[in-house]
Amino acid sequence: MNNKFERVAEKFAQFITGHASTVMPLIGSAILAAASIYMAFLPIVAWILFALGLLFVVIGIVALVYLKPSYVTLREKHAELETEVESLRREVNNGVRAIEEERRLHRVALVAMLTHVARRALAVGAPSTDPDRCRISIYVKREDQFVLVARWSKSERLRQIGRQYFPVGQGLIGEAWNSTKGTALVNDLPEDPHEWLKTQQGKYGFDEATSRNLTMQSLSMSAVCVGGERKTPVIVVESLEKKLLGLRATDDLKNTDPYREVAQIISDADIIIPQVHETLPAKSASP
Repeated sequence: MNNKFERVAEKFAQFITGHASTVMPLIGSAILAAASIYMAFLPIVAWILFALGLLFVVIGIVALVYLKPSYVTLREKHAELETEVESLRREVNNGVRAIEEERRLHRVALVAMLTHVARRALAVGAPSTDPDRCRISIYVKREDQFVLVARWSKSERLRQIGRQYFPVGQGLIGEAWNSTKGTALVNDLPEDPHEWLKTQQGKYGFDEATSRNLTMQSLSMSAVCVGGERKTPVIVVESLEKKLLGLRATDDLKNTDPYREVAQIISDADIIIPQVHETLPAKSASP
Protein backbone atom coordinates (compact mmCIF):
# COMPACT_ATOMS: atom_id res chain seq x y z
CA MET A 1 0.00 0.00 0.00
CA ASN A 2 2.79 2.40 0.94
CA ASN A 3 4.62 1.62 -2.29
CA LYS A 4 1.50 2.38 -4.32
CA PHE A 5 1.02 5.67 -2.47
CA GLU A 6 4.67 6.58 -2.99
CA ARG A 7 4.39 5.89 -6.72
CA VAL A 8 1.30 8.07 -6.98
CA ALA A 9 2.98 10.84 -5.00
CA GLU A 10 6.08 10.61 -7.16
CA LYS A 11 4.04 10.84 -10.37
CA PHE A 12 2.12 13.82 -8.98
CA ALA A 13 5.37 15.53 -8.03
CA GLN A 14 6.73 14.92 -11.51
CA PHE A 15 3.54 16.33 -13.01
CA ILE A 16 3.72 19.46 -10.85
CA THR A 17 7.39 19.96 -11.65
CA GLY A 18 6.98 19.53 -15.36
CA HIS A 19 3.49 20.92 -16.10
CA ALA A 20 2.39 23.18 -13.24
CA SER A 21 3.72 26.30 -14.96
CA THR A 22 1.46 25.55 -17.94
CA VAL A 23 -1.62 23.89 -16.42
CA MET A 24 -2.08 26.11 -13.37
CA PRO A 25 -2.37 29.42 -15.28
CA LEU A 26 -4.86 27.81 -17.69
CA ILE A 27 -7.01 26.61 -14.78
CA GLY A 28 -6.63 30.02 -13.15
CA SER A 29 -7.69 31.78 -16.35
CA ALA A 30 -10.78 29.56 -16.65
CA ILE A 31 -11.75 30.30 -13.04
CA LEU A 32 -11.26 34.07 -13.56
CA ALA A 33 -13.47 33.88 -16.63
CA ALA A 34 -16.16 32.14 -14.57
CA ALA A 35 -15.76 34.79 -11.86
CA SER A 36 -16.49 37.56 -14.35
CA ILE A 37 -19.73 35.77 -15.34
CA TYR A 38 -20.93 35.38 -11.74
CA MET A 39 -20.00 38.99 -10.81
CA ALA A 40 -23.32 40.38 -12.04
CA PHE A 41 -25.69 38.16 -10.00
CA LEU A 42 -23.55 36.34 -7.41
CA PRO A 43 -20.79 38.74 -6.41
CA ILE A 44 -19.70 36.74 -3.35
CA VAL A 45 -19.20 33.59 -5.42
CA ALA A 46 -17.48 35.69 -8.07
CA TRP A 47 -14.98 37.10 -5.57
CA ILE A 48 -14.27 33.60 -4.24
CA LEU A 49 -13.69 32.34 -7.78
CA PHE A 50 -11.58 35.40 -8.52
CA ALA A 51 -9.34 34.71 -5.51
CA LEU A 52 -9.10 31.04 -6.41
CA GLY A 53 -8.24 31.80 -10.04
CA LEU A 54 -5.65 34.34 -8.98
CA LEU A 55 -4.14 31.71 -6.64
CA PHE A 56 -3.80 29.22 -9.52
CA VAL A 57 -2.16 31.88 -11.69
CA VAL A 58 0.32 32.73 -8.92
CA ILE A 59 1.12 29.04 -8.39
CA GLY A 60 1.78 28.71 -12.14
CA ILE A 61 4.11 31.71 -12.10
CA VAL A 62 5.99 30.35 -9.06
CA ALA A 63 6.29 26.95 -10.75
CA LEU A 64 7.61 28.62 -13.89
CA VAL A 65 10.25 30.53 -11.96
CA TYR A 66 11.32 27.98 -9.36
CA LEU A 67 10.19 24.49 -10.42
CA LYS A 68 10.18 24.12 -14.19
CA PRO A 69 13.69 23.24 -15.35
CA SER A 70 15.17 25.69 -17.80
CA TYR A 71 16.45 24.62 -21.21
CA VAL A 72 20.02 25.18 -20.07
CA THR A 73 19.44 23.02 -16.99
CA LEU A 74 17.96 20.25 -19.09
CA ARG A 75 20.87 20.38 -21.53
CA GLU A 76 23.35 20.16 -18.65
CA LYS A 77 21.47 17.22 -17.18
CA HIS A 78 21.35 15.54 -20.58
CA ALA A 79 25.10 16.01 -21.00
CA GLU A 80 25.73 14.53 -17.55
CA LEU A 81 23.60 11.50 -18.39
CA GLU A 82 25.37 11.02 -21.73
CA THR A 83 28.73 11.12 -19.95
CA GLU A 84 27.52 8.60 -17.39
CA VAL A 85 26.12 6.29 -20.09
CA GLU A 86 29.38 6.47 -22.06
CA SER A 87 31.35 5.64 -18.92
CA LEU A 88 29.11 2.65 -18.22
CA ARG A 89 29.42 1.53 -21.84
CA ARG A 90 33.23 1.62 -21.58
CA GLU A 91 33.11 -0.37 -18.35
CA VAL A 92 30.85 -2.99 -19.98
CA ASN A 93 33.11 -3.22 -23.05
CA ASN A 94 36.19 -3.54 -20.87
CA GLY A 95 34.45 -6.27 -18.88
CA VAL A 96 33.49 -8.15 -22.05
CA ARG A 97 37.05 -7.90 -23.39
CA ALA A 98 38.42 -9.13 -20.06
CA ILE A 99 36.07 -12.12 -20.12
CA GLU A 100 37.00 -12.92 -23.74
CA GLU A 101 40.71 -12.71 -22.90
CA GLU A 102 40.21 -14.94 -19.87
CA ARG A 103 38.42 -17.49 -22.03
CA ARG A 104 41.16 -17.32 -24.67
CA LEU A 105 43.85 -17.89 -22.04
CA HIS A 106 41.79 -20.75 -20.65
CA ARG A 107 41.67 -22.35 -24.10
CA VAL A 108 45.41 -21.86 -24.57
CA ALA A 109 46.14 -23.40 -21.17
CA LEU A 110 43.77 -26.28 -21.86
CA VAL A 111 45.41 -27.11 -25.19
CA ALA A 112 48.87 -26.77 -23.66
CA MET A 113 47.85 -29.28 -21.00
CA LEU A 114 46.35 -31.60 -23.61
CA THR A 115 49.46 -31.34 -25.76
CA HIS A 116 51.70 -32.22 -22.83
CA VAL A 117 49.63 -35.30 -22.06
CA ALA A 118 49.35 -36.14 -25.76
CA ARG A 119 53.13 -36.47 -26.00
CA ARG A 120 53.03 -39.20 -23.39
CA ALA A 121 50.01 -40.81 -25.03
CA LEU A 122 51.83 -40.92 -28.38
CA ALA A 123 54.65 -42.92 -26.81
CA VAL A 124 52.04 -45.42 -25.64
CA GLY A 125 50.01 -45.44 -28.86
CA ALA A 126 53.02 -45.78 -31.17
CA PRO A 127 55.71 -47.44 -29.01
CA SER A 128 57.84 -48.74 -31.87
CA THR A 129 57.50 -45.82 -34.26
CA ASP A 130 60.07 -43.09 -34.79
CA PRO A 131 58.65 -39.91 -33.09
CA ASP A 132 59.45 -37.93 -36.23
CA ARG A 133 57.20 -40.22 -38.27
CA CYS A 134 54.01 -40.24 -36.21
CA ARG A 135 51.56 -37.85 -34.62
CA ILE A 136 48.66 -37.81 -32.20
CA SER A 137 45.44 -35.80 -32.56
CA ILE A 138 42.63 -35.34 -30.05
CA TYR A 139 39.07 -34.79 -31.25
CA VAL A 140 35.85 -34.08 -29.39
CA LYS A 141 32.39 -34.70 -30.81
CA ARG A 142 30.26 -31.58 -31.07
CA GLU A 143 26.81 -32.01 -32.57
CA ASP A 144 27.30 -33.98 -35.82
CA GLN A 145 31.05 -33.56 -36.25
CA PHE A 146 34.39 -34.12 -34.56
CA VAL A 147 36.43 -31.03 -33.66
CA LEU A 148 40.22 -31.10 -33.51
CA VAL A 149 41.29 -29.68 -30.13
CA ALA A 150 44.96 -30.70 -29.84
CA ARG A 151 47.74 -32.22 -31.93
CA TRP A 152 51.37 -33.09 -31.32
CA SER A 153 54.25 -34.59 -33.24
CA LYS A 154 57.98 -34.22 -32.99
CA SER A 155 57.89 -33.34 -36.68
CA GLU A 156 56.79 -29.78 -37.40
CA ARG A 157 55.47 -30.88 -40.79
CA LEU A 158 53.18 -33.47 -39.20
CA ARG A 159 51.89 -30.91 -36.70
CA GLN A 160 50.37 -28.89 -39.52
CA ILE A 161 46.61 -28.51 -39.38
CA GLY A 162 44.60 -29.41 -42.43
CA ARG A 163 41.01 -30.27 -41.77
CA GLN A 164 39.74 -29.19 -38.36
CA TYR A 165 36.31 -30.82 -38.54
CA PHE A 166 35.25 -34.33 -39.51
CA PRO A 167 31.63 -35.51 -39.97
CA VAL A 168 30.70 -38.34 -37.63
CA GLY A 169 30.40 -40.85 -40.45
CA GLN A 170 33.80 -40.22 -42.07
CA GLY A 171 37.29 -41.55 -41.53
CA LEU A 172 38.72 -43.89 -38.95
CA ILE A 173 37.36 -41.55 -36.27
CA GLY A 174 33.79 -42.27 -37.33
CA GLU A 175 34.57 -45.99 -37.54
CA ALA A 176 35.83 -46.01 -33.95
CA TRP A 177 32.92 -43.90 -32.72
CA ASN A 178 30.35 -46.23 -34.24
CA SER A 179 32.06 -49.47 -33.19
CA THR A 180 30.98 -51.41 -30.11
CA LYS A 181 34.49 -51.34 -28.60
CA GLY A 182 35.10 -47.70 -29.42
CA THR A 183 38.33 -48.50 -31.27
CA ALA A 184 39.46 -48.82 -34.88
CA LEU A 185 42.79 -49.82 -36.40
CA VAL A 186 44.31 -49.96 -39.86
CA ASN A 187 47.88 -51.18 -40.34
CA ASP A 188 48.33 -51.50 -44.06
CA LEU A 189 47.26 -48.41 -45.99
CA PRO A 190 48.77 -48.25 -49.51
CA GLU A 191 52.16 -46.62 -49.94
CA ASP A 192 51.34 -45.57 -53.49
CA PRO A 193 49.84 -42.02 -53.29
CA HIS A 194 47.22 -42.73 -55.96
CA GLU A 195 46.08 -45.92 -54.26
CA TRP A 196 46.13 -44.17 -50.90
CA LEU A 197 43.76 -41.48 -52.19
CA LYS A 198 41.45 -44.12 -53.62
CA THR A 199 41.32 -45.83 -50.21
CA GLN A 200 40.46 -42.57 -48.45
CA GLN A 201 37.60 -41.99 -50.86
CA GLY A 202 36.31 -45.56 -51.20
CA LYS A 203 36.73 -46.85 -47.64
CA TYR A 204 36.53 -43.76 -45.45
CA GLY A 205 34.04 -41.59 -47.34
CA PHE A 206 36.20 -38.56 -48.17
CA ASP A 207 35.77 -36.70 -51.42
CA GLU A 208 38.77 -36.15 -53.70
CA ALA A 209 39.44 -32.56 -52.62
CA THR A 210 39.39 -33.46 -48.93
CA SER A 211 41.62 -36.50 -49.50
CA ARG A 212 44.24 -34.43 -51.31
CA ASN A 213 44.27 -31.82 -48.53
CA LEU A 214 44.93 -34.29 -45.72
CA THR A 215 48.29 -33.25 -44.26
CA MET A 216 49.67 -36.75 -43.64
CA GLN A 217 49.71 -39.85 -45.83
CA SER A 218 49.43 -42.27 -42.93
CA LEU A 219 50.20 -45.92 -43.54
CA SER A 220 48.79 -47.06 -40.20
CA MET A 221 46.32 -45.44 -37.80
CA SER A 222 44.49 -46.12 -34.58
CA ALA A 223 41.44 -44.32 -33.21
CA VAL A 224 40.32 -44.82 -29.63
CA CYS A 225 37.24 -43.38 -27.88
CA VAL A 226 38.06 -42.86 -24.21
CA GLY A 227 34.95 -42.51 -22.07
CA GLY A 228 34.66 -39.27 -20.13
CA GLU A 229 32.00 -38.31 -17.63
CA ARG A 230 30.59 -35.49 -19.74
CA LYS A 231 32.48 -35.58 -23.05
CA THR A 232 34.26 -38.40 -24.85
CA PRO A 233 37.50 -37.62 -26.70
CA VAL A 234 38.66 -39.63 -29.70
CA ILE A 235 42.43 -40.04 -29.73
CA VAL A 236 43.92 -40.71 -33.15
CA VAL A 237 47.52 -41.91 -33.65
CA GLU A 238 48.93 -41.90 -37.19
CA SER A 239 52.21 -43.26 -38.46
CA LEU A 240 54.18 -43.12 -41.69
CA GLU A 241 55.15 -46.72 -40.97
CA LYS A 242 52.99 -49.83 -41.24
CA LYS A 243 51.99 -52.15 -38.38
CA LEU A 244 51.31 -49.54 -35.71
CA LEU A 245 49.75 -51.85 -33.12
CA GLY A 246 47.76 -55.02 -32.87
CA LEU A 247 43.99 -55.06 -32.31
CA ARG A 248 44.25 -56.13 -28.66
CA ALA A 249 46.91 -53.55 -27.90
CA THR A 250 44.72 -50.90 -29.52
CA ASP A 251 41.73 -51.93 -27.40
CA ASP A 252 43.91 -51.71 -24.28
CA LEU A 253 44.98 -48.12 -24.99
CA LYS A 254 41.83 -46.71 -23.38
CA ASN A 255 42.97 -48.15 -20.04
CA THR A 256 46.43 -46.58 -20.10
CA ASP A 257 47.18 -43.61 -17.84
CA PRO A 258 47.92 -41.03 -20.60
CA TYR A 259 44.72 -41.86 -22.46
CA ARG A 260 42.71 -41.64 -19.25
CA GLU A 261 44.33 -38.29 -18.41
CA VAL A 262 43.24 -36.92 -21.79
CA ALA A 263 39.69 -38.07 -21.10
CA GLN A 264 39.78 -36.49 -17.64
CA ILE A 265 40.98 -33.14 -18.97
CA ILE A 266 38.30 -33.09 -21.66
CA SER A 267 35.63 -34.12 -19.18
CA ASP A 268 36.60 -31.42 -16.67
CA ALA A 269 36.99 -28.66 -19.25
CA ASP A 270 34.09 -26.22 -19.32
CA ILE A 271 35.06 -24.91 -22.74
CA ILE A 272 35.74 -27.09 -25.76
CA ILE A 273 37.96 -25.18 -28.10
CA PRO A 274 36.07 -24.24 -31.28
CA GLN A 275 38.78 -21.96 -32.65
CA VAL A 276 41.65 -24.34 -33.17
CA HIS A 277 43.77 -21.76 -34.99
CA GLU A 278 44.07 -19.72 -31.77
CA THR A 279 45.90 -22.47 -29.96
CA LEU A 280 47.46 -25.03 -32.28
CA PRO A 281 50.90 -24.28 -33.80
CA ALA A 282 52.07 -24.50 -37.38
CA LYS A 283 48.80 -23.89 -39.16
CA SER A 284 48.69 -25.21 -42.69
CA ALA A 285 47.46 -23.17 -45.62
CA SER A 286 45.27 -26.04 -46.73
CA PRO A 287 41.59 -26.14 -45.67
